[in-house]
Amino acid sequence: MRSIVRDVVERQSNSASSPLQSKIVVNPNVSSVSGFPVVEHRSKHTSAFKRSRQDERVQAGLNVSRDKMARESHYDDHSKISQGSNKKAHTLEELMSEISRSNAEILENMSEDQRLRERQEIFDHFGTDVGGLMQKVRKAREKRTIDKPATGQRFYAIDSFCLTFLPVEASKATITESTSESSLPSRTGRKIRFVDPTDADVHVYESQPSSPRRVMALLPPPDDSMPREDVKFLGNMKVAPSPSEYVPGSSSHENTLPDDGTPEDIRRRFFPSEAPAENNASLAWMLSSPPSSSLSRLSDGSDPLPPHETLKDENRYSLSGVKLSLSQVRDLPTHLGLHHHASTLPASSDSPAGYTLQDLLLLARSSVPAQRASILGVLAKILKISYKEYFSDDSSKSASNIVNLDAMRRDMLDAAIDALGEKGGVGQRAIDVLWEAVVGYTQAALNIDNLDNLPPIASVSEELSQSMAVLAYLPLDRMLPAMQTHLILYSSPVSLTHMQVLDILLVLSYFEKHARMIVDLEAGNGMINAVLTSHFQSSTESDELQAMLASIRILQILAQSGRQVAQALLGPADVLLKYVMTPLPSIDVPEWQNGLALIQETLTFYTLLARYGLYAHVATTAQSHFTQIADWLSSNLIDVPGQSILSLAKAYIGLLEAWIVCSTDPHRTTPPHDILWSQVQGWAWVEWILDLSEKLGTPASRHPHEGILFTTGLWASICHAIAAWVESASINGIRGGEDEKALVLSRLGRVFRGEDGLGARIDLTIKTLKQWRPASAGSSSVLLKSFADLSADAKFMAGVGRLSLAFFNHPREYPLGLPSKEIRDLCRYFTSDDGPPGLFEAITGSGDVETMPQQFHAFVRPVSIMLGLELLLWHRSMTLKEMDDNFGESGSWKEAWTAQTLQVLPIFQPGEELLVKRLLECLCSVADPVFIQNILHSVDTPNNWKCNMETLLPFFTETLFPHPTDVNDMSQQHRSYISSFWPVPESISACSAIMPPSLSCLRDSWKSYDTKFVLPIRNSWPTWPLNHLLHSGSSSAFQNLPIGWDATESDVVRLSLLLTSLCQEINSRQDSRRALLSQISRPEAIFACMEVFMLENGQQQLDSSEEIFRDSFINHCMDNLLLPFTFGHPRGQLQSLPISDAPLEYHSRGLLGSATPFFQFYTDFVALYDAISFSHSLFARLLLPPIDMTYAMDYRKLLFGDYSHVLRTIKTRPDEVFSNDLRGYLWPIETNAHMLGWYLKALLAPSVEGFIRWLALHHIAGNIWTDIDHDHPTNVPRATKLLSALATQGDDETIRDVALYTQSKTTTCLPPKCFEGRSTAASRLDQLVHVEDHRVREMLRALFVQ
Repeated sequence: MRSIVRDVVERQSNSASSPLQSKIVVNPNVSSVSGFPVVEHRSKHTSAFKRSRQDERVQAGLNVSRDKMARESHYDDHSKISQGSNKKAHTLEELMSEISRSNAEILENMSEDQRLRERQEIFDHFGTDVGGLMQKVRKAREKRTIDKPATGQRFYAIDSFCLTFLPVEASKATITESTSESSLPSRTGRKIRFVDPTDADVHVYESQPSSPRRVMALLPPPDDSMPREDVKFLGNMKVAPSPSEYVPGSSSHENTLPDDGTPEDIRRRFFPSEAPAENNASLAWMLSSPPSSSLSRLSDGSDPLPPHETLKDENRYSLSGVKLSLSQVRDLPTHLGLHHHASTLPASSDSPAGYTLQDLLLLARSSVPAQRASILGVLAKILKISYKEYFSDDSSKSASNIVNLDAMRRDMLDAAIDALGEKGGVGQRAIDVLWEAVVGYTQAALNIDNLDNLPPIASVSEELSQSMAVLAYLPLDRMLPAMQTHLILYSSPVSLTHMQVLDILLVLSYFEKHARMIVDLEAGNGMINAVLTSHFQSSTESDELQAMLASIRILQILAQSGRQVAQALLGPADVLLKYVMTPLPSIDVPEWQNGLALIQETLTFYTLLARYGLYAHVATTAQSHFTQIADWLSSNLIDVPGQSILSLAKAYIGLLEAWIVCSTDPHRTTPPHDILWSQVQGWAWVEWILDLSEKLGTPASRHPHEGILFTTGLWASICHAIAAWVESASINGIRGGEDEKALVLSRLGRVFRGEDGLGARIDLTIKTLKQWRPASAGSSSVLLKSFADLSADAKFMAGVGRLSLAFFNHPREYPLGLPSKEIRDLCRYFTSDDGPPGLFEAITGSGDVETMPQQFHAFVRPVSIMLGLELLLWHRSMTLKEMDDNFGESGSWKEAWTAQTLQVLPIFQPGEELLVKRLLECLCSVADPVFIQNILHSVDTPNNWKCNMETLLPFFTETLFPHPTDVNDMSQQHRSYISSFWPVPESISACSAIMPPSLSCLRDSWKSYDTKFVLPIRNSWPTWPLNHLLHSGSSSAFQNLPIGWDATESDVVRLSLLLTSLCQEINSRQDSRRALLSQISRPEAIFACMEVFMLENGQQQLDSSEEIFRDSFINHCMDNLLLPFTFGHPRGQLQSLPISDAPLEYHSRGLLGSATPFFQFYTDFVALYDAISFSHSLFARLLLPPIDMTYAMDYRKLLFGDYSHVLRTIKTRPDEVFSNDLRGYLWPIETNAHMLGWYLKALLAPSVEGFIRWLALHHIAGNIWTDIDHDHPTNVPRATKLLSALATQGDDETIRDVALYTQSKTTTCLPPKCFEGRSTAASRLDQLVHVEDHRVREMLRALFVQ
């Protein structure tokens, strides 16, 4: 302890204090005995906060004292200096007099300009009232001199201005601690100064009345010079007497007792001293509310209506949502409650009845819950009544009503969304408005009673989005959480509000953007999952059933929107498994069909997941329960007919088909090996389907009441499921599944036989399809029904075709005894002019869209698949027949098959890429050298050429199924792969969505040449390999070539051009509009040939003979392809299909994309011509299409300006130009000065000839002679300069051609006929008077006189 604590030594009290000790402050409150503070009451104790405030004031006082001392010493020194310099100034009076004398001397020595300048500076600094300021300062100084002695004061005076400083004490100030208990700073020593105002400083405001707040604008009296008849009398203005002047009882209103609640009654009770409201501005608010225009803004200044469009509706509505007539607005009594918040009408009506929409929108945001809920209910009623008027067949509907309906729904949705988060009746009424704006409109637009009748096509809502643009921009980030709150609040028991929320989600799920947001909310909060869990009960009451069905349908639509969305819904899929495990109800139980509906929707949802390869393990985990469903269907399908049991059977068979496809290649499921083929065989699914089909083929399967066969939809499901099983057995079975296929084929034979069998159903369906026409009369629902019937029959025939292809092993006839001739005639019917008009053309916007329903493309999709399968079946049959030596029709069928295939290829929609690939493979196998030689007589293939059309298949496959070449390319990552019409192994692993694109999306993709969807393919599909050759450095097609592929670049170009010419020739031989639409167009052919030449861009060739375009066969193919499109060819003047004003710019997007403009491609093309062409004739002709007047001027500037030296190498005649009408090059007349200069340069060049010279001459002559273009006046100075330049620099032939040139806008006149314009000589002689050069004028006059 000694080493740590030293000895304590007691200090003596009488010891001398050291300097350090003198600084120690001894606290008097500390006891000297104990050493601890003395206890004292807290009222006498100073707090730490108070002490800190006092210390701050002490420190501030020290700083002020230091400043005063510094200023005092400064002025003391200044005073000493002044006294040292002037010994005579001992008193204040002497100092002032001395300063005055000095100032007087200075003023005398100053000039007048100096005085004015000094005076102006004083005015600028002190203002114009400087005299008054000086007097105030003098008075203040004299007052301080009288009140206080002059001792200690220091003055520094200039003229009469004096600066006074605070007095300084001789002794030093001692700062002591304040003992005051006040916490406020001391105010002693402060002086309050008051402003000395003048009359100019006081502003008197005009007195305003307290009400009204708006100032009444008064018109000035009419001028005396104004005619009296132009002056309108506005009436006498009523002036309210002041309250002091008004005497109660003097008014006529005092004589009678007013009714309760009237303005007069309110005035009597609450404002008895005021004048009546009719003559009193202070009580005018009782008469009416502000005009409706003032309701356009809320109380907080916000605008309830979106700024982009203002709702314009002057109608007035009652609280029942009924539109009031004008007589009702004027005559309805006040006790109906329609007058309290009504807007004012013209002066002829004192108190109008009803509410405008602007009134209701304002009141829908009221702070009173009861009022807000009531008004939201009125808005919902108005929407419901408006739909009936809008969608009625009444022809008196105006366009303004249409606009107002869209604006009305948008504004009401805005008001409803703001109220979604409210409790009680406000939130419920907001759901009512939202339901009417979303679901009610959908039902009214589709003419359906409820959402159960909503067509199960996901693209329907996308079509409706054109007229439901409001829904596409709903703020779901605010809307969905509020709706989830309502789902939780009204989850049990199920309420009307609950069902409305589910209906709204059901409709919103049809939008892909909204579906993803709903899934995000589901992943975070489990909204739909919670609903399904809370509503699962063994008993299925009506309300509970509807809620659960709506929830499952929402899941179905969400699952179709994308693979990622479907993966997020695996949680609800587990919940739905409870419905499958529930025993099926007995048919003797009342309402037994309710349980079937739940199971059916659940199976449909599982089918959608299986089409992505998801959730297939449930077939194993719940196998016994699925077997119970199969047994129940076998026992009751025939005995208890009905739509519900049929729907359950189709859903179950469709689920089996999807699981069979997943087992075909278990590596494609997620996770892999989720279901195996061995399991599928063990469960004997195909045996159960065959047993069911045999029962359907018996007479007992006839409906007891209607006497017709069961729906074709069930037969279609059976055919597709059996076909999927046979296809899987061919891959996984022994020896290609021969034993399995033989067993199934033998049992199917019994199904096809008999008058009630499948064969009879096929014959009946073929006859029905041949007679089908879209309904030409009736409502939209009738038209929709006709397309639905077409789709159902086509699905059935597609299933039959798929089943036949799976079993095809007979060399002579169609398997299963199908009528081959009738099926071919059916395909020929749909592609001929006798078939349904414009059925496929309307998909790309080239047909008649007005006669088609909005979702017709979804109904047409099964028809195109049916045609494609029948073509595959036809090709397979004829190929096997050609293997028979006794078959004598070898090759005769190929042209007919190829022609029909070319007409069917452009009608396939996204999702059918695999079917298109199979057709292209068949087409390439058909196009052998013998067949090509029979079609293209003028084309001779090289003798040593061993390649065939199958060389192009890798490029076709890569175009249909492109591999991403750049992981950072967002356009490649967002490429959509739609699932095929039926599940296939390739589709379940690659598809990104099941929901097909909408019709508007397809048309936009077609018009913009977007690469998001490859289908529908364009007629230029044979030139796809050229695109890959131009992108050989980045195309993944060269990285996925098959083993043994050894073709050269020249071989690929030859085959691509040869296939293009072959397709073009076969289509030209067909006499049908469908074949004409399948031909390659002029701009497509031109751009394909430009691609061939651009293959040499950037290539280093040692010899020009190595250039691809110099190959004789390639050059001949290009000439043969472009020959029909030249102006001089008999077929060249046929109109091409109008696509855009600049077709080459449009068609180049397939190669260049949207980032590279066609002008850049054309610039490289012209530069390449200048470098390597050596005046190649076809190369030169391809330079001319972009200089058409429909293109931008930059193209003509590039060729005639930057590359004017290549014009002499272009020897193309006008009849060799690739155009159907040369007027596009001639009109309108060029007026740009730079272009005219280049045209003149080209015209004067001696070596320029042909079309280039004629084009330049046309535009030069058009700017000289007024008779060429009557629509635009001629610029006389410019015409004179052009004539002078021609006369001085041109030869005689050029001057003569310009002088005699004529042209017509209706019919193109070619050289030399266009140079025989003698009839215009008289009018052109009159123009020569403006030519100043006498020699030029006489020269031209001589030409005209001749």
